[in-house]
Amino acid sequence: MKRRQKKRLINFLAGVLCILSLGMVIGTVYAGNLNRSNTEEEVIDEGKLLGEEAFRMAKETDASPEEETEEVWEEDLPDDWNLILVNRTHPLPDDFEVELKSIGGGHKIDARAYEDYMAMVKAARKDGVYIYVTSSYRTMDKQIALHEAKIEEGVMMDYSYAEAKERAAEVVAVPGTSEHQAGLALDFVSSEYRRLDEKQEKTKGFQWLKENCYDYGFILRYPNGKTEVTGIIYEPWHFRYVGEKAALEMKETGQTLEEYLGAIPISKGTPVEYDSSMAEKKKQQSGRQAVPVQVPEDMAVPETEGEEDETDDGNHDSSEPQEPAAPVIPEAADPPAAPQEPETPVVPPAETVPPQEPSLPEQPPEVPPPVTQEPEAPPVQPETPPEPEAPPEPETPPQQEAPPDPEPPADPPQEAPVETPPVV
Repeated sequence: MKRRQKKRLINFLAGVLCILSLGMVIGTVYAGNLNRSNTEEEVIDEGKLLGEEAFRMAKETDASPEEETEEVWEEDLPDDWNLILVNRTHPLPDDFEVELKSIGGGHKIDARAYEDYMAMVKAARKDGVYIYVTSSYRTMDKQIALHEAKIEEGVMMDYSYAEAKERAAEVVAVPGTSEHQAGLALDFVSSEYRRLDEKQEKTKGFQWLKENCYDYGFILRYPNGKTEVTGIIYEPWHFRYVGEKAALEMKETGQTLEEYLGAIPISKGTPVEYDSSMAEKKKQQSGRQAVPVQVPEDMAVPETEGEEDETDDGNHDSSEPQEPAAPVIPEAADPPAAPQEPETPVVPPAETVPPQEPSLPEQPPEVPPPVTQEPEAPPVQPETPPEPEAPPEPETPPQQEAPPDPEPPADPPQEAPVETPPVV
C-alpha cells in the first residue's frame, strides 16, 4: 500500500511540475511576443519620423532650386573677341567698340571676320548658289528704331504694352543685346526667295549655308527648338561668326553658343528689360517725334540681304527684311506681265493698217501721170541728138570715149534704144 501511495504522489508531483513548466513556457512566449510587437511599433514610428524628415528636407531642397541653379551655373566665359556672348542676359558693355569693314551694299562686318566672309560667298557662288546680306552691323539708334517698331506692331494687334514688349524681345533683340551691334551677325537670303521667314529654310542658299558655313567660321545662331536657351525664335537667316575651330566643334555637338560656352540659358537667367526712355532720349537728341519704322536703308540695295536681318528675326530684322523683300523679285516679274496685256491688244496697229490701204489707191492714180511724162522724156533726149549735128566735134569725142565703151558691153544696147526714138 505504501508503495502505491508513493507512486501516486510522485506522479502527481510530476504532473504539477509539467503543468508549471508548460505555464512558464507559454508565459515566456507570450511575453516575447509582446516585446516584439512593441519594438516593431517603435521601429515603424521611427521610420515614419525619418521618412517625414527626409521628405521635409527634400521639399526644402526643391523649394530652393534657384540657389542650386546659381551654384551649378557658374559661368566662366572666354575673352576671345569672336566668342563674345551677346543675348538678353549678356548685353554689350557700354564702352564696346569694333573696327568695321565694308562688304558692299552699305553693309559692314567686323574687319577680323571679313576674309572668311568673302571666302564663303565666293565658295557658294562657285557651287551655283547666290546668297545676299540683308542686315549686318547696326548702330544703337537703328536697333532702338527696330525694337520700338516691333512693339508698336504688337500694340496695333491689340496686345497690351507689356505683352507686345515681351513678344518683340523674341523677334527683335532688345537694344544693347543684339549681335548685329557687335558686327559679328549677318542675315542672309537666297536669290530665289528674299523674305525673312521660316520658308527661307527651304531655299538653296540656306541649305548650302547649313552644310558649309561652319568651314568658314559661321554658325546658325538661333536653331529650331532652342528658344528657351537662346531667347530668340527660330531664324533660318541669322548667322553668327565664331571662328572656324569653335564652329566645327559646335557642328559636331549640335550646341548653341550658350551651350558651347556653358552660359546660363535665357529661361533661367535674368533677361535685360527694354527701357523705353532710351528711345525718348534718342528722339530728343535727333528732334524726332516718332521712331522711323523704315530706318533700314541697307536692306534692299545689295540684295545682299535679303533682310533676314530678318529677322530677323523675326525677323530680328523681321521688319527690315520685309522691306527688302518688298522690292520683291516676284512682284517685279508680275508688273511686266500686266503691261504686256495692254500691249498685246494689237488692235490699234490693226486699225492703222486700213488707213494705209486707202493711201495706196491714191498712189496708183499718181502713177499714170508719170507714165505720160515718160514719153515726154524722150523728146528731151532728142535734144541731145541735135548736138551731134556738128559731125566733126561729136565724132572726135566718141573716138576718145571709145576705149571706155568696150569695158561696159551693156552701153551699146542702151544707146541703140535712145537712137530709135528719134528715128520714129
